[in-house]
Amino acid sequence: MVQYLPSSTREYLKNDIASLVRDFGDVTNLDSVKVQLALIREQKCPRFHVDKIPYRLLVTYTGPGTQYISKGLSNPMIIPLKSLENTLVWSLLGKFRTWVAQRISNEEYNKLAILPGAAIKECGPGEILILKGADWEGCNGAVHRSPPVDEGDLRLVLTLDTGGGGYENR
Repeated sequence: MVQYLPSSTREYLKNDIASLVRDFGDVTNLDSVKVQLALIREQKCPRFHVDKIPYRLLVTYTGPGTQYISKGLSNPMIIPLKSLENTLVWSLLGKFRTWVAQRISNEEYNKLAILPGAAIKECGPGEILILKGADWEGCNGAVHRSPPVDEGDLRLVLTLDTGGGGYENR
């Protein structure tokens, strides 16, 4: 994919990614970071969720950017608070979430996942978004999702991760 870009664009991406990796490593105090540059043609993660990692950095170079909601505006029945982890309530909520998630559309799920009045915010092209994930000690994690992508549109997205991997609807 990158080989088809003009050399000036390739050079820009190379320098930008190297700089972001270095700076992200400094911010997180880690020596290694997982790097992924992806060309995305569809909505990769349509449901609001929290990543099961300590930190994630996202930059969308082209196309719509990652969507997120402000802290404290997610529904604890759908995306439970970390303080409930390993409790009976956590277990019951997990079963409830699974039951609900299997029976409703992504759109219906997202309406349940965020509280009334919560604004969905979206990063613009080139904006840097650093998210704390569920594996960050003492943090509920940032609730976010991939934006809808119109047919024929593309997103070029850089993802930098620290440890772990995947996501969970919590």
